[in-house]
Amino acid sequence: MLQTSRTESFERVRTADPTWLDQRLETREKSLRGRVIAFGGRALEKDVPAKYLNSPETPLFHKGATLYNIASARAAAHKGDPLIAVEGYIDVIAMVAAM
Repeated sequence: MLQTSRTESFERVRTADPTWLDQRLETREKSLRGRVIAFGGRALEKDVPAKYLNSPETPLFHKGATLYNIASARAAAHKGDPLIAVEGYIDVIAMVAAM
């Protein structure tokens, strides 16, 4: 696996290097309409400079204003299903898998 510093890792994201999610669990951030607006990656190895990498902020993606799995949560809320808020996208994946 390529060893890089945290700064170098984020620079790979900004320069759209297609290998920036290598050796990571890839997730897709979607808008309310279900369109992919960003990507995230969780390291699979323990000793990596950055445990999580995310797409940079764009006009469509603002990390602090985007909820992971929002389109599915919105559909569930419209049906009257209960919603549970958790901190990160790995937590969301774990909760959905447990249902």
